[in-house]
Amino acid sequence: MTHDEHQYYVAGLYYLKFHDFRFNHASPPLVKYALALPIYTVFHPQIPKAPETIIVNKLDTIDYSKIFFEANPQQFFTFLYTARRVNVTIFILGAFLLFWAGTIFYSRAIGFTAAMLYLFNIPLFAHATLATLDIGLMAATLLFMIFLYRAITQKNSQATILAGASFGISLAAKFSILLFFPLALLTLILNFKKTKPTVHHILLFSISAFIFLFAIYGFDTNMLAEQKTPTFCKNSTYTAICTTMKSVPIPLSNFLRGAFYQLSISRKGWPSFI
Repeated sequence: MTHDEHQYYVAGLYYLKFHDFRFNHASPPLVKYALALPIYTVFHPQIPKAPETIIVNKLDTIDYSKIFFEANPQQFFTFLYTARRVNVTIFILGAFLLFWAGTIFYSRAIGFTAAMLYLFNIPLFAHATLATLDIGLMAATLLFMIFLYRAITQKNSQATILAGASFGISLAAKFSILLFFPLALLTLILNFKKTKPTVHHILLFSISAFIFLFAIYGFDTNMLAEQKTPTFCKNSTYTAICTTMKSVPIPLSNFLRGAFYQLSISRKGWPSFI
C-alpha cells in the first residue's frame, strides 16, 4: 500500500458528486473517475462537502480523506480493494492495447510476445495492484500511440481527429503526457507536409484533443484569479496569466493550474510528472 492510494479514488468520488475540479488539482481526473465509479455506483458512499480551506489551499486530499472515512466507517478496505480491482482491469486492458499496437507496428507474433512479456512483468503487475494513476496513464498512452500511427499512415482527417481525441484522453490521465505534445505535432508536420495542408491537420488534432479534455473536465470554466496557489509552488507565468485574465472564466482552468504546479515543483527537483 502507498500513502496516496486513497487520495485518488476519494478525489474521483468528489468529482462525481460535486464536479469541483479545484479539488486535488495536482493530477487530472480521468483515472480517478475510473477508480471511483464502481464505488460510487455500487456502495453509494456518503460524500461530505469539503471545507473551502481544503479545496483552495490543499493540493492533496489527505485531510479530506479523514472527513470522508469518518462519514463511511468500516469501509476503508472495501473501497480500497474495489479501486485496486479497477486498476488491475486497466492493466489487463493494457495488454490488449499492447497486442494491438505490436500487431499494427510489426506483426501479430510480436504483438502477442509483447503482451505476454507485459503481463508477466512482476514489478509492473505489482504496481497494477495499487490504486494509483500510472497504469491508467500507460493504457492511455498506448491508445494515443496507436491512433497517432494510424493518423500518419492513413493521412486523412478522420484518423487525425481520432489521434487528437486519444491525446485529449491521455492528457486527462496524467500531466506527463504533455511531454508528448511537441513530438506529436512534429510527427504530424513531417508526415503531412507533402500530402495535405499541415495546418489543417494540426488544427484538427488540437481541437479534437481540447474538446475531449474539456468534456472530461466537465466543461470546467473557473476564474484563475480566484484560485489561490500555495506559496511553495508559485509559478511566475501562472501569476502573470492570473493578473492579465483577472475575473475572466478560463476553459480548463484547473488543468492549467495543475500543470503549472507540476512545472513549478519539477524546477525544484521534486519527483513530479517529469
